[in-house]
Amino acid sequence: MSEAAWIRGGSPASHWDRVRARLGRSKLFVGACSVLALLYGLAIFAPLLANDRPYMLEAIDYKGYESARKRIWFSALGLVELVGKTPEEYLAGRMGGSEQGYAEALGAEAGALAGAIGTMRLYLGDADLALLSSYQQEVERLVRFGIEERRQEAARLAVEVRTRAKDVRDALRPRSPEGGEGVRLRPHQSYPLFEALHPLEIFFMVLWAGALGFRLWRRGGGRRWAWLLGLCLLAATGSAFLRSGREATYYPEYKAGLSSGKIEAVRAIFPPLVFGFAELGTEVLRPPTWHGSAEIDGEGRYVRGSRGPSVASSEEAVPASVEVRFGEPERNSPWRHPMGTDPLGRDLFVRALYGGRVSLAVGLVSTLVLVLIGVLVGASAGYFGGKVDLLISRVIEVVICFPAFFLILGVVVFVGQGLFTIMLVIGLFRWTGIARLTRAEFLRLRELAFVDAARALGLPATRIVLRHLLPNALGPILVAATFSLGAGLLIESGLSFLGFGVSEPVPSWGALVRASANPAHWWIQVFPGALIFLTVLCYNLVGDGVRDALDPRLDEVRAWPAPGAPPR
Repeated sequence: MSEAAWIRGGSPASHWDRVRARLGRSKLFVGACSVLALLYGLAIFAPLLANDRPYMLEAIDYKGYESARKRIWFSALGLVELVGKTPEEYLAGRMGGSEQGYAEALGAEAGALAGAIGTMRLYLGDADLALLSSYQQEVERLVRFGIEERRQEAARLAVEVRTRAKDVRDALRPRSPEGGEGVRLRPHQSYPLFEALHPLEIFFMVLWAGALGFRLWRRGGGRRWAWLLGLCLLAATGSAFLRSGREATYYPEYKAGLSSGKIEAVRAIFPPLVFGFAELGTEVLRPPTWHGSAEIDGEGRYVRGSRGPSVASSEEAVPASVEVRFGEPERNSPWRHPMGTDPLGRDLFVRALYGGRVSLAVGLVSTLVLVLIGVLVGASAGYFGGKVDLLISRVIEVVICFPAFFLILGVVVFVGQGLFTIMLVIGLFRWTGIARLTRAEFLRLRELAFVDAARALGLPATRIVLRHLLPNALGPILVAATFSLGAGLLIESGLSFLGFGVSEPVPSWGALVRASANPAHWWIQVFPGALIFLTVLCYNLVGDGVRDALDPRLDEVRAWPAPGAPPR
């Protein structure tokens, strides 16, 4: 071991410094951590890598504008009809209406009208906005009169609002892209993909990028971790604040609208993979497009392979025309579907990216749950001993008697499917190994002299456990937790393969393998299965590396080298 690994500022390195140095020299450990970091990064940044929403879109949405223009008239009719009633008449017409029902109904109608006006504002010039703004002010006055029950004023204004709604609808008729009469619309610049990101996604994106950029695994990274977590919280909070000020609208026909001309684009920037994880397609069970058997002609017929023209009896030889929409690779481009498609025509590569979010998250969160429960239970049994240890040990033995997988499967069947349900159930029934290990470590450590000294000083049991015993028992717990990550992922994959995992259309690696059992569709089993195998292998390699680095036999006291001799 080099002298730098033993000396930090002229003082001998601590046990954890030597562990860190051993881990850094282990090529298998470093390689496995690098692969896991890549897999976690792909899962976290999946929305930015594969999405049917564009990063940036500067366009005119003629379909959205037309829908909003027509909605102005119908919403105005509904609002006028509602204002013409008294709260008592409105409540009488509604079975079981509440005292606040009338005001809420007025607000809902006014909100629908405001949403239509807001959509039209995006594409109108300044001259046309004046007409729309004056009309919106009249609508707001009408709603105020209705809430304040100013019946006569509301009745007179309702006639004006209804007449103005028709005038606004006709006056703001858009000019078609080919020309003609009507209002000339202007392009609106938006960022649909970034607007759709959840604050939790922003948090983990900043956390992943910062963990690599700050190199927080190095010595003395506690303060940097605190700064990074604060930055993540700030970014997530800012994202949530910005989202709260706008209406999140999802247009599943972005690519279809751009292809058909219903959306006229000036600029459109899409992610590298222009497919959504739930986007259906006509290319059902298409092999990976870099493979020769995936080549198709203009009519959607396979040129070669098991579904080629020479196999007339194949049930899969029915051609289906392929529509190449805006931003998508060409029909036979090797990048169109690099992992093929599933029975619903969804891109397998995109679903594998999003499936990693579920599979990796289940392994990580379930491990955190089981470690928390196991350490709490095992520490209580090991430190207090006696009847507490006897009772907890019997409970552990009872839980161990049941096969974990079948117990988890039965609970999921009765409780219901769901991501958080699976995470919690896996953690709640797999904590016994951590508990037994923690109990054994605490039974050994509580008899040592430093624990007797802490008791003699009058320290409370909580402080002795958390500040003195737990740090010394942390090594074996970390090793067991590392191996539990792979076990949790395998359990989730097994549940999803049996159909008891997350519900469609949310993917997971185990559910992807289940999509087809036909050996002819080899890509369905190979690629998701390879991802499961690679991830579990890397978890086990990391566990082996941590176990070897924590081996106490490597912590023997070394003599200092003789003067002039090279350090050992």
